[in-house]
Amino acid sequence: MPPRHEDTPTPARTHPALAGIRGSSLVWFASFGHERGGPVTHAIPARMALMAYPIRLADPQTKRYPDGTYHSPGEAPSLVITVNDPDQLERRQPIGSWNGMTVLRGGHMFALSNNGRPLYVDGPDGGKVLNPDLLDTARPRSDIQFMTVYVGMASHDASALTHRRIAPLGGIGRLVGTMYNSDWRAMMLDANAAG
Repeated sequence: MPPRHEDTPTPARTHPALAGIRGSSLVWFASFGHERGGPVTHAIPARMALMAYPIRLADPQTKRYPDGTYHSPGEAPSLVITVNDPDQLERRQPIGSWNGMTVLRGGHMFALSNNGRPLYVDGPDGGKVLNPDLLDTARPRSDIQFMTVYVGMASHDASALTHRRIAPLGGIGRLVGTMYNSDWRAMMLDANAAG
């Protein structure tokens, strides 16, 4: 699905952390398939990203839309939600839990299981490895078996966030606020029931 400029009200605009956003334009896109490509096997992987592009009024490529909003092209932080894509989990390690979600190293990703199977199991060296039986082959391919949520950003922005040098009302601050102030389990269950 092509990116969509936020020129009409959507559920994303009603989230308190995104309400009245200034200095960024919100654009979202969705796609199907594994992050690193390859065939779809037991469950259909999908991704949705909400991008917060910084608006640069002096940039000649900045566009003004009829509703009064602006968009500047370039790099943007993103709130990324994926379902059924083990690629998102295998390069990360669990570091704890928060509000019933597993927290993973590498951008403080949240992961939620929806099939009762653990995301990670004990590995041969005593560490954790991705559960090779994470996906239940008996469930319909369209079922959401697990979901991940994280805010993707440039490494210098991640460092600034760690050192508390990110403005809460800037694009990254608002995406992080959305990540930490959303009921992801309820959204996952609602999306799975609707599918």
